Amino acid sequence: MLEPRSGHKATLLPDGKVLIVGGMRRNQDFYRSSELYDPVTGKFQNAGDMAIPRVGHAAVLLHSGKVLIVGGWIGQGETDTAEIYDPPTRKFSTLTKMGSRRGNPAATLLQSGDVLITGGGDTDGPGGVASAEIFHVATSVFEPLGPMHSARIEQTTTVLCDGRVLIAGGRGDTVTATAEIFDPSTKKFTVTGGMLTARYKHSAGLLPDGRVLIAGGSDDRDWHGKMDSAKFMTRRS
Repeated sequence: MLEPRSGHKATLLPDGKVLIVGGMRRNQDFYRSSELYDPVTGKFQNAGDMAIPRVGHAAVLLHSGKVLIVGGWIGQGETDTAEIYDPPTRKFSTLTKMGSRRGNPAATLLQSGDVLITGGGDTDGPGGVASAEIFHVATSVFEPLGPMHSARIEQTTTVLCDGRVLIAGGRGDTVTATAEIFDPSTKKFTVTGGMLTARYKHSAGLLPDGRVLIAGGSDDRDWHGKMDSAKFMTRRS
């Protein structure tokens, strides 16, 4: 790449190129810059600068082909700022702020084209927050939602076949095994069956039969508590 980066985000664009945004060279040395990787040429090129440098943000490809960038950490801590990247012009545009500051939030594209934003860090400790909001693409407005049932950071969010979103694990005051489902039609979170093992920093993937495979992660010991276990979560009403 043009710059060494950690804590950045990479997003596959509709034309097959990959947008790489933000990150840091070292602690407190954050990037505003972005790069485009072209698989045809195998080269990286400058793709423009964000309004502010950030690390640990979320990036979501919208149905329009633009990329929504939200949250992360800036020099003064977590941020509530958001931006939109337009690939044809290679420019970032600032949006109205989110309702909450969020470091490393989860941002999930809903079937409607809007974006669900959950959890993230907004404390001096390792835990996350329970707040959530929706970004409405048509109006570029963030709508606050009622909170999740558990505070979470480093959770997974998976869009199910029926359009609901499974939110599993993460860390509040401690790492949790709890899970809940967000229903876009009611804009409410409902508790569902939890995992067998408390974990965060794990991965989750939707299988063709509608089940969700959750694998790996860590417990409260973080790097000293890495896991090799996996679990299927079955769809529930």
